[in-house]
Amino acid sequence: MEKKRLIPILLILPIILSCTPCTSAAPVSVLLPAVYSSEEIGVLTNLTVWVTDGTGHVFVDTKPFAQVDMQGSARVSSMVACDITGTDPEAHDFFYVIHSDSPVIGGPSAGAAMTVATVAALENWTVDSGVVMTGMINPDGSIGAVGGIPAKLNVSMRHGAHTFLIPPGQGNITEIVQVIEQDGPSVTISDELVTTNVIELGAARGVEVREIEDIRDAVYAYTGNEIPRIILTGEVQTRGYLDAMQPLALALLDETRVQYNETDAIVDSRLKDALDSQIHAIEDAQDDYDSGNYYASMSRSFNTMIKIRRIGWHSLYLDSDDKDEYLSNLTVCVEDEIADAELAVSEARLENGVLEGIGAAESRLTIAKERLEWASHTESADDTIYLLAFAMERARSAKWWATLSCVGGGVEIPEDLLKDRAGRYYSQS
Repeated sequence: MEKKRLIPILLILPIILSCTPCTSAAPVSVLLPAVYSSEEIGVLTNLTVWVTDGTGHVFVDTKPFAQVDMQGSARVSSMVACDITGTDPEAHDFFYVIHSDSPVIGGPSAGAAMTVATVAALENWTVDSGVVMTGMINPDGSIGAVGGIPAKLNVSMRHGAHTFLIPPGQGNITEIVQVIEQDGPSVTISDELVTTNVIELGAARGVEVREIEDIRDAVYAYTGNEIPRIILTGEVQTRGYLDAMQPLALALLDETRVQYNETDAIVDSRLKDALDSQIHAIEDAQDDYDSGNYYASMSRSFNTMIKIRRIGWHSLYLDSDDKDEYLSNLTVCVEDEIADAELAVSEARLENGVLEGIGAAESRLTIAKERLEWASHTESADDTIYLLAFAMERARSAKWWATLSCVGGGVEIPEDLLKDRAGRYYSQS
């Protein structure tokens, strides 16, 4: 029987499962800011979460009906909440009840707040009703960007919020606003970019708007309780692994600079400042590379490429005559990139790549497909372009990891251990 291989560090990571009883925890309620599906104005919906002893099921009740990605957010929220609290998800059932008086846009922007509520339910913590949050939840606990922040902030302020939490980098929001001008019998419809500093907007009304990068910080803002971070020490990268990452990190730096220069040549004047701000991010990635922190450099390049690509695509969108056709062509482009990534991962499997690298590639490929699917359900071009840019770069990162999976060796893993671990993750998928 062929043995699978895994980079050694994975074998020494402990799985810490909470022994805290959870027969039926008290329900936890938080407010979710959303946007009308028919108009770009904010609305608050109520989310109630409770956790019981069970077998790992996730139940979602929405009124009115929400799109399927709301169910996906609930599942990811339960997984992340269990990960950071050391709770066995297979020993509990999770219930999410979301009621709204208005039709709202379905989407992943409630994921972070749903995770906070789940953590509070698991730990029997109370939440501050004056805190409101918008943001996606990623599997690693980081907070992802969302749309409609000014509208969500305004409705939260009207309902007495004193703290509004947003994803990192979204303190300044640039949105496309449709302007209708009438001159006699002629009507002109055009798109204009409007930038809002939501931190200043909140401060003017006595509301603290805070950027949050990690879900643990959001939990602290809501509950006042800290969840410790597990810091791993020691050498976790083999020489061969570093040798493979070094040229890849350098190539990504070069690609980022090329993408910046190409975008600078076509950028819309209203987005020029946003593009110029990416120079510092490129310099930071270079500093990481010079220090030998190749993974950190790659991560910075990845995030910078998303922002630069979004700015470039946004500029071309504003300049296009047929905007629907332009977005359709972008979607096809991303679909092709995902198909290429699938091929790269398949080839890595055939070459018996290191399991950890293949797993990293597959997880990134899954996220790319997910963001592509979300892009087809958004109500604004700005959100669509962001999700497509994210999906494009995430698919490209899947190909990087597929390449790294074929570097070096590892240790043999017993088949029964693989089967048990795979079963845990499959049951939560």
